[in-house]
Amino acid sequence: MAIKNLIDGQTIEIDNHNRGCAIEWGKGIHLHKRMNSDKYNGAEVLIYINDDKDLEFRRLQGKTSDIERRITNEIKDAFKNSSKRRDFIKSFYKSLDEILKNNGSDIDERIRIAKDAAKRIAGYFELKPKITGYFGDLADDFYIQFEKVIVKENVNNRSFTIGKDKEKTEAFEPF
Repeated sequence: MAIKNLIDGQTIEIDNHNRGCAIEWGKGIHLHKRMNSDKYNGAEVLIYINDDKDLEFRRLQGKTSDIERRITNEIKDAFKNSSKRRDFIKSFYKSLDEILKNNGSDIDERIRIAKDAAKRIAGYFELKPKITGYFGDLADDFYIQFEKVIVKENVNNRSFTIGKDKEKTEAFEPF
């Protein structure tokens, strides 16, 4: 299984929970993952990527041990390659750093930087690098479309949200 399977019928947000603070390596980067389209619809998990913390499950209904086991196995498979995991984390920080450093640049430069950041993140989800559209306000939310997947960049929250369902990606609020 690859990292791309984390968005199959699901929505994820990549952030670091240190909003308003400097982005620092090793400080809380994690994924919020919400199941959208299968029998675990609405189940959520917090996945710490560069901290030694257990998965945090929320909104589970039914046989919680089965749900936790399935989701845990999916996550372990997606991130079992340590070098890919490390590169994924570095890509997140590099993308955010470029966006934040150039927040005062002219609009064309900010759009180019936002597109490059989205391509870098999307590459880990094995999406084709072709951008099919973009829209939004670069001061807050900016959306970039890759075929059937949307990447939302939120400058204020220092996060990326990725999903196949446009409405769920736009409306995603981490728990």
